[in-house]
Amino acid sequence: MPRLVVFDKDEIKAFDSPPVFLTEHRDKYFSLSEKLLLLIKKITSPTNKICLIIQWGYFRATGRFFSPKYFRKSDIAYVADLFDISLSEINIDHYYNKRKTSREHEKSILLAMKFTAFDENTKNILYENIKRLVEKQVQPREIIYHIASQLHQQKIEIPGYYTFVENITLVYNQFEDNLLNIINRQITPDQITKLNLLVDAKEESGYKSLLTEWKTINQSMKVRDIQENIELFKKIKSYFNAFLPLLNRINLSAQACEYYATWVKKAKISQIKQFPKQTKTYLHLIAFIQYQFYFWQDTLIDILLKSVQATRNKAVKKILSLEHDNRKERLALIEQVVDEQDKLENLVFDITKIVNAGNISDTDKITEIKQLLYKNDVIQNNSEQEKSISKSQLLRKLMNEDSYYDCIEGLSIKLQRRVTNIIKHIEFNHSTSDTVLIEAINYFKTNDGNIGNDSPINFMDAKQQKVVYDENNEIKISLYKAFLFISIANGIKSCHLNLQYSYRYKAIQDYLISQDSWNKNKDGLLDAAGLKQFRDVDIVLNQLKLKINERYHHVNQRINNNENSYVSFDQEGHFTVTTPKLEKANNESLITLFSETGSVPIIKILRDIDVVTQFTKVFKQFSTKNHKLKPSVEIIIAGIMAHGHNIGINKIGNISVGINSNTLRQTVNWFFIAKNMKIANNKIIALINRLSLSRIFKYNSKITHTSSDGRKVNVAVDSLLANYSFKYFGKDMGVSIYVFIDDNQSLFYSTVISASEREAAYVIDGLLHNDVVKSTIHSTDTHGFTESVFAAAHFIGISFAPRFKKLSTQRIYGFSSPQTYKNNGFKILPSRTINTNLIRAHWDDILRFMVTIKLKETTASQLFKRLSSYAKDHPLYKAIKEFGRIVKTQFILTYIDDVDLRQRMEQQLNRVELSNKFSKAVFFANNQEFQYGEKGEQEIVTACKVLIQNAIVLWNYLYLSQILATNANPHERGIVLNSIKWSSMMSWQHINMQGEYDFTKHNKSTNVFDMDKILSLKVDAA
Repeated sequence: MPRLVVFDKDEIKAFDSPPVFLTEHRDKYFSLSEKLLLLIKKITSPTNKICLIIQWGYFRATGRFFSPKYFRKSDIAYVADLFDISLSEINIDHYYNKRKTSREHEKSILLAMKFTAFDENTKNILYENIKRLVEKQVQPREIIYHIASQLHQQKIEIPGYYTFVENITLVYNQFEDNLLNIINRQITPDQITKLNLLVDAKEESGYKSLLTEWKTINQSMKVRDIQENIELFKKIKSYFNAFLPLLNRINLSAQACEYYATWVKKAKISQIKQFPKQTKTYLHLIAFIQYQFYFWQDTLIDILLKSVQATRNKAVKKILSLEHDNRKERLALIEQVVDEQDKLENLVFDITKIVNAGNISDTDKITEIKQLLYKNDVIQNNSEQEKSISKSQLLRKLMNEDSYYDCIEGLSIKLQRRVTNIIKHIEFNHSTSDTVLIEAINYFKTNDGNIGNDSPINFMDAKQQKVVYDENNEIKISLYKAFLFISIANGIKSCHLNLQYSYRYKAIQDYLISQDSWNKNKDGLLDAAGLKQFRDVDIVLNQLKLKINERYHHVNQRINNNENSYVSFDQEGHFTVTTPKLEKANNESLITLFSETGSVPIIKILRDIDVVTQFTKVFKQFSTKNHKLKPSVEIIIAGIMAHGHNIGINKIGNISVGINSNTLRQTVNWFFIAKNMKIANNKIIALINRLSLSRIFKYNSKITHTSSDGRKVNVAVDSLLANYSFKYFGKDMGVSIYVFIDDNQSLFYSTVISASEREAAYVIDGLLHNDVVKSTIHSTDTHGFTESVFAAAHFIGISFAPRFKKLSTQRIYGFSSPQTYKNNGFKILPSRTINTNLIRAHWDDILRFMVTIKLKETTASQLFKRLSSYAKDHPLYKAIKEFGRIVKTQFILTYIDDVDLRQRMEQQLNRVELSNKFSKAVFFANNQEFQYGEKGEQEIVTACKVLIQNAIVLWNYLYLSQILATNANPHERGIVLNSIKWSSMMSWQHINMQGEYDFTKHNKSTNVFDMDKILSLKVDAA
């Protein structure tokens, strides 16, 4: 079978070529260490000596050996100069032809650096790692980068591109062949009949097939739409149950299921029937059934949760309204009661006085008391008594603390219409769920939602168990159901109630690497994840203890010596840290430079960037077959603009010149997928990183400072992901676009999340996502911070540096008691001692958790969301947080002491905030509101917007680089560089994003930039 095409020719060349070193790289990697000097000691041949050193430097940097014919001339010249050897004495061709010598050198380098050669044994490691990722349908490009990184961490020589591709091709074919063989052997005639019925429809007729009906789920919260969803779900469920034995046998991963199902969702019925092998059709349809069943269950749970929350919100709102309406009446009644109480107290006083009088007979006392009672109107007729009782009852009602439950009961019927049938048909996991709640759910299902006095009430709290009965000791049915639905929603959110078949609502242990696999291959998994150095908890904690104690000592010593003038203390010993402001970015000077270009159409910007990056070539069709559809560059750019500018596919097709609307729709359907968007963006980012001018924004060439932030965006259509937030959306609903940016101002990751979600859960996703941007330090605002994120960032080797609203409110910790630190004369003191016993007790689970993330078994966001749902109950969550407190303390102490760090954080966070303003300028149409309701669609739209932003940033870099490269005047270059340094590449005032879209004017592949000059430009770091 033919080899998979993963990289294009330029990418293959780049992958199999030696790294491009700058001067500081050569100083580092070609440095004559003791080990290297021992290797070259006995070598007399100048060629052999130079070639060994070059191969040493390349291997040190990449973990790979390269053919001598690809050695870079600049590196040869640098090393030759180190030994004062003339270039004429060096014969690379001779060294290349003497393969025996070069192989001996490679063996010596491997031995000296303690690396393992890529041989038959390590080929098996490569094969098994590829197999694991292929089973999860990880894309070949990601497999290559991911495993290359793993091999380097494991100190195994990294092979060349074609070795990777041959193995990936082999595993992909074996994987699918195995699935097809199982289906061939196991599928039954009844199942084949069901699959045929699934696609039974003629597309030219008005009749929809079951398959077509199941492709999309209505995002509306209207009762009618919910019930229609449930009816469709019941059909999906019946199919799923019919195929469950076969699904268990083929055991598709969630990722593989999604891959096959997505193809089915994009395809027409006629395309599904065109597979040459019918078994392949069955595979796609079976995967579609499983994926849709899981997806629809999760979506119905979303509807349930939103319905319950809406009911609770309405109840609270109603209570507040009643409180306001009844306030005057309640106050009047209270005044009457107080007045009557005063009268009663006076009466009692007067009666007591009469009773105690010694000069009056008992008969006279009785007479006087009777007269007193009549005088005070205490003896009243029956109607007055009834009126008094009525008033008392009314007051109790107005003061009733159970009025919230009355409101819940009143809203119950509406809630029942939305969620009753959802609960009846959802499959909960009995083994990982609360048994008391499961008992109540089973009763509800068994009795078809009917409630009697024998209904279980143990799932309720004591107060609920009391108020659920009326005065006749009968269960209030509406209130009972409301309590049940609320308890189910609480159970799902807290992970005490989990689904059997789900992507988002399973128990935490169902997401982790299985306990059996972990027990059998813990060392291998730690090695593969690059976490072997964390295996021994005592070594890890001891190292951190030394660092923390040293940090406390250093920080306090500088404070005591008045060497840190930015820290001050109040009388109670609380400290405050101030940070001097950096000069703000000023784009005025850049605007002047850009104004010389005139108003540049966005089509031209994208076309120019495509000429230098070829990003449109990575838009491959989402298909397992070769199709004739090969869209032009203009069609792809039109699709990017339609989504990225929020114009819409139909509208841009209608208003543009040179675009066929039908071709555009097909292209967007089949080519605009997450994988393609990621690769296209990475192409642009990779070129930005190659430009010398991008170094001007770096504090240190070895450090990449990244940041992330969210922007709230309204959603104009029904969307289960969207939430209400009066602060951000008024009376409308919206979501949050969460983006990541590096110090070169490249946007390297984006996702769309619920506006009510905390962004911290997604921080690790963004940091592990990208193969082009490797973050060293990452900053967020407070909403991006949790102590568990500190822990995870530490494991993946990234310094987490969030900006706290109030640093003084953040607790810092120590390995000893606070008193111990105080006795050492410290001013900055820990508020609590680290619970190392808790960390030790759950260290194995922490490692399993992190290995699951690093090996891409499950996304970090999914794990963090489920784990944090347990709140204080889950020991793993508490242990990860406790470990994170150590890392957080280390950061805070550094933050207090390092004013440069604080300034760099502010600068980087300012960049991400500017990117949000930039985003609004790009995403301008349709009132800047999403026109798509599903998360996947919103993320494709966001990726297109980000691609346009990155293209503008790169175009700005290239334009300014060309100005510098063609200007020979050092003084003028210095002025321009200074302007750039204190500005931002996120400048868009010179770009015309609106107006006429004529794609016929910009369809020539002319390079407006002199890339040779631009790439040869040398700019010193800031």
